Amino acid sequence: MPKLPLLPARKVVRALIRLGFYVDHQKGSHIVLKDETTKTKTIVVPDHPEVLIVVK
Repeated sequence: MPKLPLLPARKVVRALIRLGFYVDHQKGSHIVLKDETTKTKTIVVPDHPEVLIVVK
C-alpha cells in the first residue's frame, strides 16, 4: 500500500480554491471552505504544518 501524502495546509487550501471553493471563515486553527456554485459543500482544513490527505 502506498504512503499517504503529507501536505502543508496552505497548499491544500490553495488547491481547493483552484477547484472552486472559497474561504468562508477561520475559527482557531480550522479553515472552513465552501463550494462557490452550490454553497452546500463544506470542507474543514486544520491549519497545521502537515495535513494527511485521505479521500473517501
